[in-house]
Amino acid sequence: MNNIFTYTGNPFVDAGITAMLVWLGKEKPEDIEDYEVKNLIDEITDLYTKDGWNKIMYSIFPNSKLTNPSVKDKKGEYTKFLNELLSEVTVLGNGGNCIACGRRNYKRQFTKTQVPLTGTSDFINFFSYGKEGADYCSVCALAIQFSPLIFYKAGNLVCLQSNNKEAEKIYANKCKTFIDMQKATKNYTGCNDEGYTNPVNALFHLASDIILTYDRRDWQKDNTNIRLYYFTNFNQPPIDNLSIFDMPDKIFKFLAYALQHEEKDNWKKVIKRGYISTKKVNLEDEEKYKNLRNDVYERLLRGESILGYFVDTSERKTLVGWSFLEYYMKGVRGLEEKRLETIKRVSDDIAELIKAKGNVRRLTQLETAKTYGEFRNVLRLVIKDRINAGFERPLFTIDEYEKYLFPEGNLSWKETQDLIIFRLYEQLHNWLTGNEEIKEIVIGEESDNEIEKEELSYE
Repeated sequence: MNNIFTYTGNPFVDAGITAMLVWLGKEKPEDIEDYEVKNLIDEITDLYTKDGWNKIMYSIFPNSKLTNPSVKDKKGEYTKFLNELLSEVTVLGNGGNCIACGRRNYKRQFTKTQVPLTGTSDFINFFSYGKEGADYCSVCALAIQFSPLIFYKAGNLVCLQSNNKEAEKIYANKCKTFIDMQKATKNYTGCNDEGYTNPVNALFHLASDIILTYDRRDWQKDNTNIRLYYFTNFNQPPIDNLSIFDMPDKIFKFLAYALQHEEKDNWKKVIKRGYISTKKVNLEDEEKYKNLRNDVYERLLRGESILGYFVDTSERKTLVGWSFLEYYMKGVRGLEEKRLETIKRVSDDIAELIKAKGNVRRLTQLETAKTYGEFRNVLRLVIKDRINAGFERPLFTIDEYEKYLFPEGNLSWKETQDLIIFRLYEQLHNWLTGNEEIKEIVIGEESDNEIEKEELSYE
């Protein structure tokens, strides 16, 4: 019998199916035969009853045949349960009331002892129509029993889901390697655990591992979303809980770009600047910082800018090059290419003027402008400088100003300021630090608290 499994969108069912595909070396769920599942049943019952695994089963299938202290023959009873499910297997139909696959009817209701995050039978108002459990068909309930093979331990448990099934299998292969090592050494420790307790950091770690381990793939051609279900399924308070962490396709692509870029080491420096701590942390020792909150990661997931992390304002230098920044601004922030080109060209002209006149004060004024009006006024002064210096080409046209520099007026001015400052640092850093005369001017600027106040008044 084949054509009994299919992807359902249910994270636990699909995780179990992915685990079976990897363990059996199959490509598609529909290729899995029922007799092959029977062979795997022996493998997981043996594994789940090992001490290291049985301990973690309390938080996956609480009060089940595997974990209830009153059950003496845990392996025998759990094997019996799985074989009962297997005996009820039918091929996929055209419809049904299973809440996972929708392709078969359920035969019995299941609770949290067999299906995580469902509920206990005592609370019938927790389930549809006041029934004593959730309506899963036997095949989907059977698939769920294999899902712990590819759960990840990050404090709570993690069930990884992706629209890209190839990425899921890449991750599952890593879990299989981890379990194969346990079998070889007879040191059974449970689900894959690499010491992460911060789920956001774990999400970026797992995504990075998928990208780097299999970097032969061209991830830019695929649309790959990663979702972590971060959950507990305990039968005692605190009550069951679930948090979901999503990495959208554009963040996954940016991560793939960054990790495979020639500036990947600079990207790692940017990430390290994002760790939040109240005390000094040794950033050379990953074990010391990998579970600290990371503002770069969190901002990326919240859809907020990380542009500020690409520059070191104290040293007036950039941590990555313009081309790297350009990919981030277009791919993640959605800036159109023409706007970036215009900002880059205007910034280069300002840099050229500052060098020609030796006027570091203009850079300071651009850096310290606090309002849209103040920033525009500094640009007006730069235009006057250019005219006085004999530059014939205007700094920008009215059309460029309205469409590309400040397309939303005061709503977008800060982003434009940040991009101009980035480019100025990139163009001027060596000039600022390599010339003794200029260095003296910079020191003088830093000690001057009265920077042309009359000149900066908004007109």
